[in-house]
Amino acid sequence: MLAVSLAFLFTASPFRPPEAAAYQVPSAPFVQGESATAVMPGSGLKQTITVSGQTELLDATTAGVRGSGLTTYQPAIAGTTPAEDLVVNTGTCASTGSLGIAAP
Repeated sequence: MLAVSLAFLFTASPFRPPEAAAYQVPSAPFVQGESATAVMPGSGLKQTITVSGQTELLDATTAGVRGSGLTTYQPAIAGTTPAEDLVVNTGTCASTGSLGIAAP
């Protein structure tokens, strides 16, 4: 009964909590080694990216390099926000477009 009452309180009343309208982004570039790590200012939350298999760390970059703009995220993040590029090692296969294979 308590769960039903709480569900009603948060969905059908003016006391419903607001939607989240914030997130954290790093203020300094990712540090790369076997993994890529960035620390969020204020909270000290550490974000670590590890990869395996054919996925590799490419380089520390910014959100704007890959086209993230003011409308990509809400609330918006700056194009200068630190980010990390990853790449899938496709070997001799084309990573974009089509791959043609000649018959023997």
